[in-house]
Amino acid sequence: SVSQAQDNRYPVVSIPSGAKGAARAIKDNLEFVESYDRVVFAFDNDEAGCEAAKECALLLSPGKARICTFPLKDASDMLQAGRVKEIITCIWEAKQWRPDGLIAGKDLWDDLILPPANGYETPYPLLDNMIHGIRKGELYLFTAGSGIGKSTMVNEIGYHFLMRHGLSIGIIALEESRKRTAERYVGMTLDRPIHIDRDGLDEKEIREAFDKTLNNDRFWLYDHFGSTDLDNLMAKIRHMIVAFGVDFVILDHISIVVSGLDDIAESERKLIDKLMTRLRTLIEETGAGVLAVVHLKRPDGGKSYNEGRQVSLTDLRGSGALEQISDVVF
Repeated sequence: SVSQAQDNRYPVVSIPSGAKGAARAIKDNLEFVESYDRVVFAFDNDEAGCEAAKECALLLSPGKARICTFPLKDASDMLQAGRVKEIITCIWEAKQWRPDGLIAGKDLWDDLILPPANGYETPYPLLDNMIHGIRKGELYLFTAGSGIGKSTMVNEIGYHFLMRHGLSIGIIALEESRKRTAERYVGMTLDRPIHIDRDGLDEKEIREAFDKTLNNDRFWLYDHFGSTDLDNLMAKIRHMIVAFGVDFVILDHISIVVSGLDDIAESERKLIDKLMTRLRTLIEETGAGVLAVVHLKRPDGGKSYNEGRQVSLTDLRGSGALEQISDVVF
């Protein structure tokens, strides 16, 4: 059909066995196809045809391949509809193909003029002065010695986001039960550690605090008990963000996520590498923010972190990916 539209003046060949066999056909005839300066792939305008065209274009020398897309399903339908001129236009104006993810500098203007995202203030003014608030689309790590207050701090920030900014949060607290998480957040509203002491509080007061804090569609919790794997965990996080509209995920903590994974054949370092890479990809895809707690290595001699030992990025436990992939480490 393409040849007929051009009065048979230019070489046109067809793949012999449909889109699924297109790449193999090109490989088998690569010398012939490469003998031309310009090669246009004009497969069917459907998902299979589009994927086959990209697969075939990858086989050719850089800059040689073009991909043509017809308004109708294929060139035959175009010809039968009498749209001969459009066939010619589509073929000759097909743009040079480049692999996904390769972007010319001249195409970056629209990204550049977008203003920086505003950070959300936290309950900690000094922290806000340092980092201009916490932003969505970024990964924050919180670390310190044992018992110093990492979980308290990230959940205070989460509570602030929930109550002051009206944001949605998702909690993955792997060191505490769902009851303890509920007590933590309702306790912040009551300004009481109700997991320890409820003297003087009646059920009505607790219910009012519950309704104010958790009885909404902006607080989500992953009930984590039972073994899991990385794919399952990431699916849960992604569902929180995409389906429930969660703005920030609190992950407490990374070390226990890894220790609870079923894949015991891999080292802690490799599993943390995978987790951090998957988190980074999810953040870029969805635009949500992640606040994650990470533990420190045991120091070799000298003071402990709880006694004032200076913390550095190399003290993060498990993998260099923790410092490399995160945006900010506290």
